[in-house]
Amino acid sequence: MTLAHCLESVRILPPVGENDPELYGAITGQGVSLPEIPKPKRKRIFCMAITSPKPSPNFGTPSSWSAAIDQLCFNDDNYKRLMIISDGLEVLLN
Repeated sequence: MTLAHCLESVRILPPVGENDPELYGAITGQGVSLPEIPKPKRKRIFCMAITSPKPSPNFGTPSSWSAAIDQLCFNDDNYKRLMIISDGLEVLLN
């Protein structure tokens, strides 16, 4: 049996601390580009399982990060990306 699929993974979180929220869009774009550069024709589904531990001051409104994701998915009519993104806040159970 020959597998016709593969799994790729890109880490966008730093080893220590947090990313600057102003850079989320650029960091996400770099995470998308890393696997696409060596294999641009490969079909992919991107999954972002990242949630926030607390609501942002702009909770529920568009952000520069969501605009960057929209651009990654829909900016080029010839090449569109499918991204599955988690929604909601982290829930810490004690």
